[in-house]
Amino acid sequence: MTPTKDAMPESRGPLAKAPWVAPNRPGDLSRFTTKAIIHYIAKELEDLKKRCEVLERRCEALEKRCRLLDSGVEAHVKELDTKIAASSPAKSHAAEPAPESEPEPELGREDETLEEYDEEESVPDDYYEVKSEAK
Repeated sequence: MTPTKDAMPESRGPLAKAPWVAPNRPGDLSRFTTKAIIHYIAKELEDLKKRCEVLERRCEALEKRCRLLDSGVEAHVKELDTKIAASSPAKSHAAEPAPESEPEPELGREDETLEEYDEEESVPDDYYEVKSEAK
């Protein structure tokens, strides 16, 4: 269902890129038939549908990969849990609370580090002011 040759503009091919918005005569529809304009819109719609289908297939493929990664991670975690359970000492020791790992660092020392960082990386007060001379 291609438009007849007289329905298409001269040397423009099959109405590529909205030809009725020509730079020399913008908005002039007199040289285009309704059939040619409808054909152009239908063609653009088909192109959009094809792009949408491609994006949907890509999305489905990504979702499938995510599910595979999730299931792989779950299987790996279960495998690690079984290894840990097999290598743990007798069950009587499992009831005991685990000792704390490392004591928390002193708060005063962290605060000093943050203050030093703030002083080194501070922004000048006039940094955000708009310079009127630059205009």
